[in-house]
Amino acid sequence: MSILLPELDSEKIFETVNSLRKLSKVVTAFSRQFIPYNKLRKENTLKISHKGLTTQSIPYCYNDQLVFFEMELDFHLLSLWIKIGEDERQIPFAKISEMEFYYKTKDLLNDLGFNLEVEVASFIDEEPLKLDPDVLEKFLKILHFAAYGLKLFRSGLNEHTSSLQFRPGEMDLVMNIYDHEVRDKKKIKKLVFGFSFGDEENTFPYFYSTSEPFPEYLLDKKLPDDAFWSYEKGKAAILPYEILRNKNSPQESLIEFYLSMKNEFDNLSSFVK
Repeated sequence: MSILLPELDSEKIFETVNSLRKLSKVVTAFSRQFIPYNKLRKENTLKISHKGLTTQSIPYCYNDQLVFFEMELDFHLLSLWIKIGEDERQIPFAKISEMEFYYKTKDLLNDLGFNLEVEVASFIDEEPLKLDPDVLEKFLKILHFAAYGLKLFRSGLNEHTSSLQFRPGEMDLVMNIYDHEVRDKKKIKKLVFGFSFGDEENTFPYFYSTSEPFPEYLLDKKLPDDAFWSYEKGKAAILPYEILRNKNSPQESLIEFYLSMKNEFDNLSSFVK
């Protein structure tokens, strides 16, 4: 049975993606304060939940008890949920600005006893967020589809892979294959497979594959049907979401795309470390 994927309106995509990026960056800015070794990182990643996007569940000593701290962006109720042990608080974000969301989050955490130092200069936009509830629901369906595809792809691999991670800055879902050995026993630092809601060069949702570092001569290779090379910020093989959506079997076509790209990397005869 073929999976029915939602159609997306390009204008609404841009506004909702931009607003979701702002929300996600506020959440990760605060959540990484609870993980000492992450405080110097510019950005944490999020995970996909059945409601939207969530931080990892972070062990934390609160009121002399070990509890789990979590922040979740709920796409259904347009709210941030802050969970500390059994305690759960809600911050609606449907019609507020990035700056308001920052202060509401900061104030709630302060009320709970957390005096966190997060620089406000990064969150100064006072324009109301433009979140289309229908688009967010579609986003969640697409993220679940993309995550399932990556998990199916990963299940057939023997190499060491990362968990699935959503990156707020890039607005993409990624999975890495580390230290991938090619035919001449040299290694690629990592292969990257993922899904993006779009960027400055490709202003549409797409699935992609790339590597770090990237072998320039791979650009001469013929890609699977309907895929193309992106040459600007980061060189990658791109398969547009809209094309995949209209395939008879989107899930199978996605796995075939990922596998064909991995095979191209497997067949590299030389690579500079």
